[in-house]
Amino acid sequence: MKNEIGSQYDGRVAFYLVGTDPREDIETLTADKERNGYPWPVAYADEETLKSLRVFAQPFKIALSSDGRITHRHGVSYDTDRYESWGAFFDDISAN
Repeated sequence: MKNEIGSQYDGRVAFYLVGTDPREDIETLTADKERNGYPWPVAYADEETLKSLRVFAQPFKIALSSDGRITHRHGVSYDTDRYESWGAFFDDISAN
């Protein structure tokens, strides 16, 4: 994934890997991050958080503004053809 995103978004887009599997804990997510060489922080979203964000399928991309407002949504049930890559998604959210 890092090779898809690159570093051109550093300083413009804060990226978090968010786990949603209830069988995983933050230690498992951190180990996966380290094993794959991802530089980003990891977080966990429980079922209530996912419901409040209206995330019902994976994979899913959400962009939040600095005040916590959802500015972009992309996932199985939203605009599945809108972004052909992570880079296209980050280009869009970093421009807006």
